[in-house]
Amino acid sequence: MSRARGFTLLEILVVLAIAGIVLAFAANAVRQGFQQSRVRDAAVSLAADLQNIRSNAWRSNTTTQLDLLSATSYSFTINGQTTTRTLPAGISIDGGGNTQVRYSAPNAENTQSNPVVFTVSGTSGTQPIQVRVVGVTGKVIVQ
Repeated sequence: MSRARGFTLLEILVVLAIAGIVLAFAANAVRQGFQQSRVRDAAVSLAADLQNIRSNAWRSNTTTQLDLLSATSYSFTINGQTTTRTLPAGISIDGGGNTQVRYSAPNAENTQSNPVVFTVSGTSGTQPIQVRVVGVTGKVIVQ
């Protein structure tokens, strides 16, 4: 009598168990990558808003500023219109003691004597990203 071809139930269960373990690790890596992407997007958005108020101070010859309202929101005023941005859930900003960036007219100079560093962070497992406003020129750098 010849032996039947195919897989035994035990072999199929072992393969499914291994596939499940690999899939669990992959799902965790994808989740962390997605969360890191959200942190990066929030940092880039903050940097873009800082660059926007900086260029507006220069163009309109007015003083502009960005205020850190809380760990999850900030506001800025351009041409008399105040805009408040709220960060996505799980994302926060730490100003390290700084709650404001001000660009003064006519040359859009940063009025802070020390560099301003905003740290944008997410849940555990993500790398924080720094948004720096450096020097008198107020150049914005994302690191």
